[in-house]
Amino acid sequence: MHALPVDGRPNVRRLVIETAAEVEGLVPAWRDVAAAVGSPFNGPDWLMPWWRHYATGRPHLVTWWVGDELVGLAPVVHRVARRRGVVVREAAFWGATGTPLDGWVGVLALPAVADMVARDFGDWLARDAPAWDVFHYLRIPAGAPTAGWLEGRTGWRRLALTGVLQSEEYIVDLPTGGTEWQGYLGPKARHEMRRAARRFAEMHGGRYEIVSDPAEADGLVDTLRHFLADRWGEDEVYFRSGDRFARFLTDVIRTSFASGSGFAVAARVEPPATVGCLFVLSAGREAAAVIVGTSVDPALRQLSVGKALFHRAMDELVGRGVGTLDFLTLGGYKETFWGARSRTLQSGILGRGMVGESVLAYVALRRHGPRVLRRAVRALGHRGDAAAPRHRG
Repeated sequence: MHALPVDGRPNVRRLVIETAAEVEGLVPAWRDVAAAVGSPFNGPDWLMPWWRHYATGRPHLVTWWVGDELVGLAPVVHRVARRRGVVVREAAFWGATGTPLDGWVGVLALPAVADMVARDFGDWLARDAPAWDVFHYLRIPAGAPTAGWLEGRTGWRRLALTGVLQSEEYIVDLPTGGTEWQGYLGPKARHEMRRAARRFAEMHGGRYEIVSDPAEADGLVDTLRHFLADRWGEDEVYFRSGDRFARFLTDVIRTSFASGSGFAVAARVEPPATVGCLFVLSAGREAAAVIVGTSVDPALRQLSVGKALFHRAMDELVGRGVGTLDFLTLGGYKETFWGARSRTLQSGILGRGMVGESVLAYVALRRHGPRVLRRAVRALGHRGDAAAPRHRG
């Protein structure tokens, strides 16, 4: 571990942390920076469990300090992979691989130094980082300094994957203060929500509870796993690959409940049983609806349990002073019912040297080739239509 002054800002120093003990010791300050910026997936309550359950290779933290104050950090992992028989040295942000919720992680920095930290991260990546051929960044919010500095530098080639991968997330803005918020629902929708809640209580002894006890983490994950398997069958994407995601999610829920950054809304009936669950992770003014599941029991379908879970979560977030709820990449009724708006996420790969540029060429052919071919076929079809003789009646 060694510190280097940042070019042009001698009072700011960069420090690379590589041991587990040092990273663990940084967690409280890291959590404070994530809260100040409002970035749930960039905080330790998400990324430390990721490190424990998914990290391979050489994970470390690049950190920036003003005196004894942590002002920025970038969690990076280096690994060696074999791609079609070629050894490739890969680098990426933590959280870019492994889980079904890959991405949303970049350089995290306090607003006053965000641009400078992002620029210095590019300098570190170009000059001081362990040797790499390709660097991945995935679903970074548009406008974030990270993507701008990575895309604007020379010394490597860039392949944009925005629009090729899922690149839209859906967020709803919450009011600042007050507990009487009714959201974007009109009078009719509010009436239907209240009616469904009364029927849920009358017919099933139903209630919606805020859950934040770390001891409930295992039970909540088991419940979510059961609901999603029942609903999606073979198309279920979270738990179908084995137990690793279940262990990871349990760790995230337990850790975030203990720190106060996470909570769940549970729909419960009598005799005691959980029929719906939504897990929310927050940092400062922003929260994310990480995962939700409800019973497929036909008797509950008419009671809008899923919508009620989100409604109760929004009430809780407003009370906590959170300003934005991110539905992630699930739009649909989130837009039509809740009034969510879309926000673009930026993804890409950097490549340098013969190996890196070869990887970029292969990915470009695989990711962009089919789309280019479809465009060419459509263009030929249009030209054929224009050249076809017209029938005159």
